[in-house]
Amino acid sequence: MCCRSVRVHIRADTILVRELEDGGQKMHAAAYFTSNVYDVDETQSINLQSVAADLSNQVEHFNSRGSGFILDHITKFVVCISKYRPLHGSSYLPTPQWLRKKKGVITTKNSADSMCFAWSILSSIYCPKYNAERVYSYRPYLNTLNLSGLDFPMPVKDIPKFEKQYPDISVNVLCSGDDSGYVPLYVSKQRNRRHHVNLFLIEISDEHGNQRHHYVWITNMSRLVGGRTNHSRTKHHSQTYVCNSCLHPLYKKELLERNT
Repeated sequence: MCCRSVRVHIRADTILVRELEDGGQKMHAAAYFTSNVYDVDETQSINLQSVAADLSNQVEHFNSRGSGFILDHITKFVVCISKYRPLHGSSYLPTPQWLRKKKGVITTKNSADSMCFAWSILSSIYCPKYNAERVYSYRPYLNTLNLSGLDFPMPVKDIPKFEKQYPDISVNVLCSGDDSGYVPLYVSKQRNRRHHVNLFLIEISDEHGNQRHHYVWITNMSRLVGGRTNHSRTKHHSQTYVCNSCLHPLYKKELLERNT
């Protein structure tokens, strides 16, 4: 089985040089620098500019101690690669059959990472006509999101941090409730942003009682919410307009605008 994740760091063996005060022969010294560790997989590649900046900063820090040395040349440049398997594994979970039957969600099959939140956001913005469930359909757009400082799998409580870092997007999150209903886990306080994304959080517990979660993009709130047993007390079967806050299906768009 091939390893989809690797851990990379760079080691540079260098010769530094310093001018002597009397103008005589230069002084040479060996110095060794190691970059930060970078995790590389199908969702993220190594940024060579970041590596170069990292090593350059280390040389500058070496000089900041008053040594007066500057880089003369590199004697050895080694790229160290090792297999890496993140401890949290994949956040992907198969979509339950009852949810698939709704035909109102798209699940990205991120079997090699824990970034289902990011892939679901991207699928809502850049959803292709074909292969909408494949991570590779969205990989070219990953760098359009500011994910710095965020943890993955994404805790619901951290979604406001994401919204703050990306002011064009607002996010709501639903999960299953009792009696075939739904519970809003997070309702964005942001209004009228360019992109609003409704997500559904699939939750399961394994045999040890550990919970796993997976975000999927809700493509059609009417299909997902409009047919609930608790709320479907009429014979209305056409398009509904669902309030993101109370999840009540309304049958006219004007009513929804008044309700928000």
